[in-house]
Amino acid sequence: IQINPILQKGYTISFNVSPAQFYDSYFIIDIIKFVKNSSINPAILQIEVTENILMSDTVNVISTCNKLTEFGINIAIDDFGTGYSSLAYLKKIPVHLLKIDASFIKGIPDNRDDVEIVKTIVLLAHSLGKKTIAEGVETKEQLAFLTGLGVDEAQGFYFSRPMPLNQCIE
Repeated sequence: IQINPILQKGYTISFNVSPAQFYDSYFIIDIIKFVKNSSINPAILQIEVTENILMSDTVNVISTCNKLTEFGINIAIDDFGTGYSSLAYLKKIPVHLLKIDASFIKGIPDNRDDVEIVKTIVLLAHSLGKKTIAEGVETKEQLAFLTGLGVDEAQGFYFSRPMPLNQCIE
């Protein structure tokens, strides 16, 4: 993959990591080796992990997250609010971003419960010094409402459907 055009524009490269990858003892070594060999600034990388990964084997998870963040790689909790969240883990695990699950975005701005859940997640994240991303934004109304709530970033079909890398770079 040629990522130089992406690097020149200051974008973040975000990717999901499976539980098997995250628990692999060579995972950190492989990521750091790749970053060093490709001369990528680790600060542009963001690893997305689900709540379920973070909730199991706490000692190793915290250790892995600490090593990645010490190297400069950001960590995001994907699909936040859909698993069995523990607020205590938000204090212990060095995550930088909470990705609000699309299931809560879908009903915005009309569904009162979705609105209150998203408001609460944004307030919680910002109070802890973390950013938020709303997943699954499909309409202008959703984007305007989420912006008004203070959501930091948004992604979804409103902006673009999935596309091949070469089209994305263009």
